[in-house]
Amino acid sequence: MKNINLTLILTLFISIQLFSQDNNTKKIKLGINVGTNSFDLNKDHFFDKYEKRIGYSFGISLEYRLNKKFSVITNLNYDRKIMQLENFRYREIDGNDYTATDKLKFSYLNVPLILRYYVLNRAFLDLGGFYNHSLNIENDTSVNETGESTTLWEHQNVIKKNDFGISIGIGYKFKFSDRNILSIELKDELGLANIANYPNTSLTELKTNTIKLILNWELPI
Repeated sequence: MKNINLTLILTLFISIQLFSQDNNTKKIKLGINVGTNSFDLNKDHFFDKYEKRIGYSFGISLEYRLNKKFSVITNLNYDRKIMQLENFRYREIDGNDYTATDKLKFSYLNVPLILRYYVLNRAFLDLGGFYNHSLNIENDTSVNETGESTTLWEHQNVIKKNDFGISIGIGYKFKFSDRNILSIELKDELGLANIANYPNTSLTELKTNTIKLILNWELPI
């Protein structure tokens, strides 16, 4: 019973600290996101051969300010993520060996849910989770010696559509005026879900990791 009472008191104290601020601090802020990303697939020796390439992200954001220190953030983003494998040996039907370059292009709908803590008013730390839904995966393979285009593997049958994990970030807001605020954030979306979908093979575990550099402009509304 003592432990229960202590938990209730602690919960009440935290709630009061979060919500006891003036109502003027509780504002909903809309924004526009644009940025770059670097994407990786881990836990499998085949995809470890691929190198990261710079992709891009864009979308809209919503921030609900709880008080001067805490906010809840969510986004609706489109992520284009790219990986590339260069100069691997490729055997044609005629039995000859060639070298080829394979590029993977992933299209994701990205929805994070973040708790933001403000440090010294403008600097902030983010911690939360994210959900990704795969819209499309493109696999472009080009044979170096002939220039022929082909498909290396059936990607849709290998990777699951749904992904989720932990999101952490650090950033800073630049306030040019009360209605002109731009923030920059470096964040890491670390996948926890096993998205491998290829039974009876060596591909049994596959997880994502995405580093993002994001600019956000708060809409002056």
